[in-house]
Amino acid sequence: MTDARKDIPTPQMEIPPRVLSVGASAARVATELSGEGFLVEHADPDGIPDDAGLLTFDALILDLTPAGLSGAAAAALAQRLARLARETARPLVLGLTERGGPAAGAAATIEADAWIAAGGGGPASLAIEGRIAIRRLAAARREIERLQRAVMHARRTAHDLAQPLTTVLARSQLLLRRLTPDDPNHRALTVLCTEADRLARTVESFQTLRELAPLPESAETPAPPQQGHPQKAR
Repeated sequence: MTDARKDIPTPQMEIPPRVLSVGASAARVATELSGEGFLVEHADPDGIPDDAGLLTFDALILDLTPAGLSGAAAAALAQRLARLARETARPLVLGLTERGGPAAGAAATIEADAWIAAGGGGPASLAIEGRIAIRRLAAARREIERLQRAVMHARRTAHDLAQPLTTVLARSQLLLRRLTPDDPNHRALTVLCTEADRLARTVESFQTLRELAPLPESAETPAPPQQGHPQKAR
């Protein structure tokens, strides 16, 4: 008797979106997400992770109120986020301000995808659109990472095949040149050379996948949430 359970596909667990909050007010906002399946971490303005660490998060919630991220720390983070935006796909940036509009002072150098209102000094609320945007971005990033792993595997396989295939093709062509057209092995060796050359071109096409390994700057990302203020033009 066969085990019917073998035919049941194993469900894939969804990887929870990762959110980093910076500043006290941002931490209160991020706390709302911790009970909804989000992986939430907090950092003080002087303890923000390096660029590689930032790229492990799907969204950043930044406290850009006067009591939060400001001064040199805000300017430095703005430069880092701008550089990441040019080089790869940076996390979604949600800016927390007192009125839900663009930040003032040094914090204004940070270009947020959406603004969240602090609500008169109390804990801010991340709208449902914001939660959906973070989840969609997280899913898109995971899919890109999966495709990148597939590309890297294809490149390694093509590299492993290239050298022995080149040897087979070279020796086959050498043997073919030594045979006369009326030789009984001439036709079979001609077919072998033709097929080996076709396979070599296929392997070479896999080598060009290296252009797809870096995260494309033009990769589509979900539209960021809009709360209290229109999306800032990029």
